[in-house]
Amino acid sequence: MGIRSEYAVTEVISIILVIAIVTSAVTGILIWGVPYIEEKKAEAVASSALTQLISIDNVIENVISMGYNSSRYVNFLTDKGKISLGENISSDCDRLIIFYSLNSSFDFFVTDTDHDGRFDINVTDEPGSIIDGITYSFYTNITSQTPPEFSKTTISESSPIQNLLFPETGFDAVLMNITIPKGHLLLGQNPEIVVGRIWVLDLGHITYEITTNKNVYKLIFENEGVIQSNGDSSYLMHEPKIIERGQSYVFKILQLKTDDVSAYAAGNANYRLTFKFINTSVLESSTYVPRYIRIWTYGEYNDSWSRFFNLSLNYAQYQGEPDLLCLRGDKNFTIIQNLLDMDLDVIG
Repeated sequence: MGIRSEYAVTEVISIILVIAIVTSAVTGILIWGVPYIEEKKAEAVASSALTQLISIDNVIENVISMGYNSSRYVNFLTDKGKISLGENISSDCDRLIIFYSLNSSFDFFVTDTDHDGRFDINVTDEPGSIIDGITYSFYTNITSQTPPEFSKTTISESSPIQNLLFPETGFDAVLMNITIPKGHLLLGQNPEIVVGRIWVLDLGHITYEITTNKNVYKLIFENEGVIQSNGDSSYLMHEPKIIERGQSYVFKILQLKTDDVSAYAAGNANYRLTFKFINTSVLESSTYVPRYIRIWTYGEYNDSWSRFFNLSLNYAQYQGEPDLLCLRGDKNFTIIQNLLDMDLDVIG
């Protein structure tokens, strides 16, 4: 009996060990293996999405070359994730605020001291003294004409301006002219001087997002570039083209508009993105900028644009501000705005 009992105990222990080993293996697969496989699948899907978003750049260039009212579509195929459209800073798009002086005897500066999107504007003379009595003129609602026409909406005659909030939505472009008016102490009866300009441009974007247990993969097509974001920081995976030849500096802006800022779709499907060309406007045409071209970057993914201007285009961070970039002037500056409508449909 003793020998049989020992055999029985041994068999029970063996069975328990086998069960424990199998359980551990299954648990390991569930805890580590399945999430790993899912993560790799998500990476593959995100990589495919990146390739498709980069290809949109060529489609848009083709639409623009075809002329006014032309349109083209591109299919975006994915088996998971979600895709959405946005057209302004209130829908998580990025905003570029470009400003520069046009007169070497005067300069002006746009400051966002509290990083809350509210700006102070100071105009200074060559010694650096702040000048009062400056005229600030807002122009909005760009038309389809070339050169573009604007409708004036606001005039203020106090300097400096404080806590200025630029328009949030509804504009393709906002222009602010900064002028020393005729009759000013500095000018007398001489003609007025336009000291400089500020452009406010919201970019518009297409966003693709896929979520796993560990990560959120987010890809954004914006201003001819493709951004990858992990929630904490973002990087340009595909950079737009800026043309610089000697003293000529051409800055292209792609603005994507949509009639439905809530356009959104998710899941395994074939999506169709349609682009319709509205207009190309030369906002600034070979205008001589004697001092600096400065850019504030704002929005959900502005760190990618700040890094692009800093590292790829040699803009310097101004006084340690990572989102305020500065390029030395002495350049003939051109800004070209391409405006397109975009739509999102599910076709299968």
